[in-house]
Amino acid sequence: MRQTAIWPVAVRVVHNGEETKAELVLDTGQWFMDYSGSARQGSLGARVPEAADALAVGEALIELGSQLIGMAESEMAARQAKYAEQTARAGADQV
Repeated sequence: MRQTAIWPVAVRVVHNGEETKAELVLDTGQWFMDYSGSARQGSLGARVPEAADALAVGEALIELGSQLIGMAESEMAARQAKYAEQTARAGADQV
């Protein structure tokens, strides 16, 4: 059976002088994660607000993605270790 989950990400872009900050909130339905990224318009060589927005949001999305991958890898490693322990214990009980 096919299942679909929707994980909405709310993005807020805040301008403060030459600094642009992006704030993200991910809602998985079970937990929330929040991240932020920033960019300075001066570092772009010219004042290009749209580019600063894109850089700030992109930075926050990269951080969010890295954290999600890290969480998934940790969860998989923990489950593999638990399975290996149960298998070893079951094998010892048969001896």
